[in-house]
Amino acid sequence: MGRLDGKVAMVTGAGSGIGRATALLFSSEGAQVIITDINERNGNIVATEAGANALFLSHDVSCEAGWISAMGETLNRYSKLDVLVNNAAISSGEAGASADPENTTVENWEKIHKVNALGPFLGCKHAIAAMRESGGGSIINISSAGALIPSPMETPYGMAKSGVTSLTLSVAMHCATHGYNIRCNS
Repeated sequence: MGRLDGKVAMVTGAGSGIGRATALLFSSEGAQVIITDINERNGNIVATEAGANALFLSHDVSCEAGWISAMGETLNRYSKLDVLVNNAAISSGEAGASADPENTTVENWEKIHKVNALGPFLGCKHAIAAMRESGGGSIINISSAGALIPSPMETPYGMAKSGVTSLTLSVAMHCATHGYNIRCNS
């Protein structure tokens, strides 16, 4: 018997790295795992590795329509969402682009913030609604030491991850205030 038997979990950015490891662990612990990523090849590979408990959905976390679609598919298939892991992130928006405060382009800044800050916000927004309907759940926002320890070469990344820390506290307080039985941790 696994620790997550009967649970439904969505992990964003699960095509590699921390997201992949999380999705595989959750599956091995009995959860039905929705693996999302923009990299369809990697996402499908991880879904195959995770086995029968896994479903891959192509998903751009920076697009609200993508969240609506992913949540809709999850609820249609499993009737609930117990866990959301907001893991998808990028460290730099444009290959070789400078990320220091003097030379970062607006386009690079916006690309990093769309994935690393807007993505978790949209995930929380749509997960709260889904979890509230099924009696509660857990949202896990993956942040970074970069949120606490500034780097002059990763300015947009650090600022976005600082925003994730604040978002996490805000969501936790909102859910507690409303009695939603939804935890939010980073």
